[in-house]
Amino acid sequence: MNLKLHTIGKDIEGISDTFGAYMAECAAVCFDSQGHKSGVQLPYSDGEDTKYGVVEWTNEVNDALLNSHFDEKRTTDFGAMCVAVLLASHLTDYTIFKSSATDNGYDFWLGKRMINGSFASARLEISGIRKETPQNTIKSRLSVKEKQILKRADKDTICYVSIIEFSKPEAKFIQV
Repeated sequence: MNLKLHTIGKDIEGISDTFGAYMAECAAVCFDSQGHKSGVQLPYSDGEDTKYGVVEWTNEVNDALLNSHFDEKRTTDFGAMCVAVLLASHLTDYTIFKSSATDNGYDFWLGKRMINGSFASARLEISGIRKETPQNTIKSRLSVKEKQILKRADKDTICYVSIIEFSKPEAKFIQV
């Protein structure tokens, strides 16, 4: 699987070109800050099996890009969104993405149009880690995010959690 960061605003319904470009820039800065170049291999797991994808981008990470994305936390958050949305588009049958309100327990509604015209949806919560530490691990963040999204969802709603770690790099994408 190839995750082409620069295509997110063109290939994903519900993600504008501008928002997609912003997220793609953030992800490129995050990967670059950890010494990775376009074409980096990304191990990803659904909680059981580990598979491998390749992350590609066309943005040149230069001074202008670094100055634009100086806030490490915000850049990591939006970079993780970019990677997680691309993973969701490959790993699920949801094709429509809608940003959710802040502080409601998840980042995106995922949707798909049904044959009869109805709309099925799921929730996606995303978290980014620029560089994992003993106090901030993928496993601990996954646990927190699972509880967070399930607290707000009804039992019939499909929920996904994705954690993106940029230094290894590594991704988790699980249904909870």
